[in-house]
Amino acid sequence: MVTKVERTFVLGWFIFWIILFFPVAIWYYLSRKEGKSWFHKHPIWTVFIICVMIGGILSMFPENSSNNVSKSSGLELINENNPNAQQVTCNKPYILVGISCCLDNNDNAICDIDETVSQSNESLSQNEDICTPDWDCSSWSTCSSSGKQTRTCTDSNSCGISTGKPKESQSCTPPSQNLDYSLEMTTEQIFDEFRGLSDIQIDEKLKEFKGKRIKTSLVVSKIDKATLSSQYVAMEMYEYPYNLIPYVKAFFPAGEKDNLLKANIGDTITFSGEFVTYNKGGLTDGYIEFTESGLI
Repeated sequence: MVTKVERTFVLGWFIFWIILFFPVAIWYYLSRKEGKSWFHKHPIWTVFIICVMIGGILSMFPENSSNNVSKSSGLELINENNPNAQQVTCNKPYILVGISCCLDNNDNAICDIDETVSQSNESLSQNEDICTPDWDCSSWSTCSSSGKQTRTCTDSNSCGISTGKPKESQSCTPPSQNLDYSLEMTTEQIFDEFRGLSDIQIDEKLKEFKGKRIKTSLVVSKIDKATLSSQYVAMEMYEYPYNLIPYVKAFFPAGEKDNLLKANIGDTITFSGEFVTYNKGGLTDGYIEFTESGLI
């Protein structure tokens, strides 16, 4: 397609050479009348004029470039909305996609790079379908005092996926607490052991009681989940106005939860627990504390 700019260019050159032709023709005519050609008298100017005329004539024809004519084995893209836009030519084994070329070695009108991505995804999908985990689990651990046991499961096929993986932890009933005790005392009797003693004497008495399992009881004022622990704590509080101060604190493992749920506020529960400490109070007698307790 010849554009408006090209037509104007050709017309300009045509007019230029018509104007140039007339002086040359007149010079030639005058030289002939003198009996000898002007061109014979001026050979250098003659060669120069001939070269200029040949160059001008050739420039009047549009260049036959690869931008305008596609090869027989290629394709070209022409923007109909913008005829002056650069044309894109794709020669085999390349094919035109949009405004660019891509390699198509197997001549199926699909870019090789797209086929490679598709094949990779298909291969990955097939590998996932083929690899089936074979889980091998160890024996369950002994049930902890918190009511939990664990095990480890590994995939013998090393598929790298967790499909069908068995549980590795579960709840359990902890073994029965050792309810054997070396002493049986009421909480009041325990407090009597510490009343009237100096701080040094209290320290010595604590060494005597610490770690011993004692069978005793308390009147339930509250039962809560222990802070930062899986244990539960049952407490007996002082009477008003000191009803916010504990009198007895007994910590129970998580396995005793079901038994503790049966206890109501004001009930008396009997237990055996490992004596931990006695804390001297200011306004009260202080409090005593037990751990690893078990209801009896």
